[in-house]
Amino acid sequence: MRIDVVADIGFFESEPRILEIGQGQFYLIGVLPILTRVILIINRPFSKFNFSMIQRLRVKLLGLSLFFSGIASTASAQSEIKWLGRNLIDFTLDSVHEGLNEFKGLKRYIGDSRIVLLGEQSHGDGTTFETKVKLVKYLHQEMGFSILAFESNQYNAERAWEYVMQNKSPMLALQRSIHPIWSEAREIQPLFNYLLRESAGKNPLILSGFDCQALGWFLRNEFKNDLIEYLKEKKINFPDSVEQYTFFRLFDEIVYNKGYQDIKRKVWAEKVAYWDSLKGQVPEFKKLLEAKAGQLSAINEPKAMLFSRFLLTTKNYLPQILYENLVDKTIPAGIRRNLRDSLMAENVMWLANEYYPGKKIIVWAANYHLAKHKTIGYGDLKETLMGDYIRRELDKETYTIAFTAYEGNIGWYNGRYLSTLSAPKEGSVESLFFQTGKENFFLDFKTNSKSKKGKWLLNPMFMRPLGYVEQKKSWPLVFDAVIFNRTMRKVNGIVKKE
Repeated sequence: MRIDVVADIGFFESEPRILEIGQGQFYLIGVLPILTRVILIINRPFSKFNFSMIQRLRVKLLGLSLFFSGIASTASAQSEIKWLGRNLIDFTLDSVHEGLNEFKGLKRYIGDSRIVLLGEQSHGDGTTFETKVKLVKYLHQEMGFSILAFESNQYNAERAWEYVMQNKSPMLALQRSIHPIWSEAREIQPLFNYLLRESAGKNPLILSGFDCQALGWFLRNEFKNDLIEYLKEKKINFPDSVEQYTFFRLFDEIVYNKGYQDIKRKVWAEKVAYWDSLKGQVPEFKKLLEAKAGQLSAINEPKAMLFSRFLLTTKNYLPQILYENLVDKTIPAGIRRNLRDSLMAENVMWLANEYYPGKKIIVWAANYHLAKHKTIGYGDLKETLMGDYIRRELDKETYTIAFTAYEGNIGWYNGRYLSTLSAPKEGSVESLFFQTGKENFFLDFKTNSKSKKGKWLLNPMFMRPLGYVEQKKSWPLVFDAVIFNRTMRKVNGIVKKE
C-alpha cells in the first residue's frame, strides 16, 4: 500500500532529493522560486502501518516543515533588508554636521504636497525632536514651506508670533508660544534661534498652532485685554458692562477652571452645588461665544479671523472642557470621543484654506493624532483621529511622516515619564530597520509600497510609533513615510528665564 502525505514548506530546491526517515521516504521536490513540497511515501503493507507510526512520522514531518520555514523566513528578511538598503535615505545627527543636503531625496516623495505632518512617539523623544528641527529647516529652505503649526493653542501661538515680529522679548515670546513639552526642551532651542534669525528676512517661517485646548501663557494672561481692545477698536463692544463681566467670568470659571481653587477644600455637597450652578450657565455662555464670533467673522482682517476661530472652537470643545473640569461628568463618551482630534483637524484645514491660503504648512504633532484609517478596522484602535479627518478633505495635498526607534530611553523635559525602551519584536519593522546597520534614515511608504519589489511593505507587521506600543498594521495605510532613529535619547529640559 502507498500513502502520500503532502505538505507545503518554505524552502527552495533546484534538484529533487530523497531523505530516508524511519519506514518512509521524504522526497524534496521543487524548482526555484516555487515552494518545495514534501511527499511522504510509505512502502509497507497498510495492515502493518499502525497509528503510532503515523504519529511519529507526523511529528518528524512537522519538525522538518518548521525547519525549512525558518530558512525561508530568514531568506525573506534578508531580501527585505537589502531592499531597504537600496531605498532608504540616511542622514546624520551631530552638532558639527548642519548640512541639509542629505534630505534632498525627500523631494521625490513629498512632491507637491502643501501640508507635511511630522509626528513623534511620546513627547519624550529627544532624538526625534532633533531630527524634526533639522527637517523643518530643510522644508523651509529647500521646499518653500513657510508656516510651522504646533499641537498647541492656536491663539496663543499666533499672539506669541506677533511679539516676535514686533521684537518684544522675542525669545521669551517663543518660549511662551507652545506647550512646555516643546518650548522648555533643550532640543527645541535651535529651532527658536532659527525662527528668530529668519523672522528678520524676506521669507520668515511663521509660528502657529492648531490645538483647541485652552493652554498657554498669552491665552491666560493677555487674551481678555487683547479682545476687549480689539472690540473697542472695531466698535463692536459688549452691550453693557454686565454682559462683558459675565462673558469673561464664565471664561475663567468654565474654560480655565479658576473657580475650583476656591472650592477644592470645601465639602462635596458645596462642590456639587458650584458645578451645578456653572452647568446652568453653559447655554448663556454658548450664546455669548456665538454672538462675538459672529460679529468678528464679519471683519475681513487676520486678527478678527483668529479671534472668531478661537471663540467658535472653544464653544465646540465645551463638552470635553466641562467633563475634564468636573462641571458635568454626565456627558457621554460618545459625544466627547474624538472631539479634540476633529477640532484640531478643522483648525489645520482652516489654516490651510482660509488663514494662510496658498501657503505650505508644516504640522508638528504626535504620531497618534496623525494616524489614518483608524475607523476601518486596521488593528485594535478604532478611533477617528486628526489624520483621518484631514485625509478626507486634503488627502492629495498632505504627506505624513511618523517616527520610531529601536532602543534607548525616553522622558519629558521635566523628568517625568522616564523609561528605557524594550527590545522590539523579532521580525518587526524596527527589527528590520536595525539590521540595515543605519543610525538614522527616512523611508517612504506611500510610493514604495506601490512598486513590485516594495509591495511587501503592505504586509501587516509589528511597529510601535504610537507611544511605543507594539501594533500590527499595514503601515502604508496609516502613514506615508517613517523616520527611524536607531537610538532614542530622552528630552533634556532648560532653565526658563522669566
